[in-house]
Amino acid sequence: MAFAKGKADVPGKLLEALKPSLTPERCLRLVGRGRPDEEIRRLVAEHVRERTFQDPGEIERALKLIALDDFWEEQRQRLRLRRKAEAKEYLVGYVERRHKIVHEADAYKSKKYHGKLRSISRPYAVRSVTDVTRFANALDKVVTAHIAEILGGTVA
Repeated sequence: MAFAKGKADVPGKLLEALKPSLTPERCLRLVGRGRPDEEIRRLVAEHVRERTFQDPGEIERALKLIALDDFWEEQRQRLRLRRKAEAKEYLVGYVERRHKIVHEADAYKSKKYHGKLRSISRPYAVRSVTDVTRFANALDKVVTAHIAEILGGTVA
């Protein structure tokens, strides 16, 4: 981010997210530190530590912290999808199934099948891992390119 290079333009959503943690005492500690970026890194880590980034809205909110506001089109292109909405919904089915596994023991809740486990095939499991990895790798490239643009060069 720009402030990492000594500039003062912190993305608005990041500043908004950190405000509750930026007490006057903490701000004074920041001013007196040799590496204020380390304190900022800790603040950001505290902010995102307990959050999940499975829902498209949560992914959007997280990326707005680094001033990456509209990335779905680039994500669509990297995933070679036809519509931006497809990129946004790419993981939704897998996330829903994950929630059923974690929160419902992957069992049906209906009266007729209550307690019966849902089936899961090896091809579905392999496709899930492949698609989630593909999505994460594409998003990593989007974020890396964005950060490189902010910093005015390439990011290793």
